[in-house]
Amino acid sequence: MEWRGFKKMRELVDIDANGYLTLFIAVILTSPTYSEFTARLWKPIFNEDPNEVDRYLYDENKNQIDNIQEIRDFWELYKYNGYESLQLNNNLFERKEEYLTFSKATTLLKKMLKIKDQVDEINASSINNSQNSLLNKTKRLQELEEELEKIPLYIKLNGDIRKIITELRKN
Repeated sequence: MEWRGFKKMRELVDIDANGYLTLFIAVILTSPTYSEFTARLWKPIFNEDPNEVDRYLYDENKNQIDNIQEIRDFWELYKYNGYESLQLNNNLFERKEEYLTFSKATTLLKKMLKIKDQVDEINASSINNSQNSLLNKTKRLQELEEELEKIPLYIKLNGDIRKIITELRKN
């Protein structure tokens, strides 16, 4: 589809944000494994730019839209899975009044992001390589890795954090 088509689709989505976001949540709700949520639902509309989707979803004007928090939570999971379809076949999610609540998965993602922040902090402070500092770093990385293992959210971010921890241990 040429750029005019994308631009027109975006105009329609902007005009009827509630309609588009209702479709967004409907796709999430009707997919038994959440794997149906693919790039085809956002790339053509947002010119293949996930940052544009972020700006769209987190725009203050969207705060009054039904289920916006669930949509934002799902988008965060999708984003931290490298914008790949989610394969979540476990009991992370609960169905409540026909709407998904992503509270448990969102809580797990927030824990994972805190671990990532701490790993990034260790990485940034790795300049000080005294013997004591190296022992503390190794111990803390081990603790963070153990915390990460307790989080049953298997998305790309999980693997990315593990990779950083492995690299930091080598240094």
